[in-house]
Amino acid sequence: MAVWAPLGAACLGLAYLAYYTGLYRGSVSVVTSAASAWLAVTVAVTVLFFGERISPLQIVLMGTVLGGILMLSVQPSTRSGGSAGLLWGLGAMFGLGLALALLDRVTEASDPMLAVLIVRALSIVPAYLFTRSRGEVIRLPQGWDGKRLLLAAALLDSGGYIGYNLGVDTAPVAVVAPITAAHPVVTIGLAIVLLRERPRSLQWAGAGVTVAAVIALSAVAA
Repeated sequence: MAVWAPLGAACLGLAYLAYYTGLYRGSVSVVTSAASAWLAVTVAVTVLFFGERISPLQIVLMGTVLGGILMLSVQPSTRSGGSAGLLWGLGAMFGLGLALALLDRVTEASDPMLAVLIVRALSIVPAYLFTRSRGEVIRLPQGWDGKRLLLAAALLDSGGYIGYNLGVDTAPVAVVAPITAAHPVVTIGLAIVLLRERPRSLQWAGAGVTVAAVIALSAVAA
């Protein structure tokens, strides 16, 4: 854990910087969908380097999930900003993919709750150093509404990582990762309701393909 935790934390911290920069500069639908292709990176790392095994049917279903995610990200929504932020989303994809693959190693060495606590705490360091190196000042949101939103986002995000760790503690990463990677369906749904983004037909089709493949993968893994 002395090796995996710092490496995972560095990847996670830099991935979050890329992810939120992309959300700031571009479309939520595009950035979130591109970042969610971390599935391919995570599965590749765990199968090639950590010796996990998956069945041919699971490979097909994971490929379908990835295809649905690509459908979500290829054609931008009609909201102003278009495909801006796509490169940041791809940077987040690689960072998150590596971090979540390494997080499995940390979970094996400790437990799901402790693994999240250690990696999330350590991930502050590279994110802070990178931000300071660019001369940026870290400020809390103004007003209680902003602070409440920040707290809610932090709790939901941490809860998601705990759920992921609980999953990889009992099932292979190659099975849990595709299910977790389907989160753009929820994010894009909220973007439609709250931010007035309007996905196009290819994105709607991608959402349907992703949900169907995740349900099938869950049934296979059960």
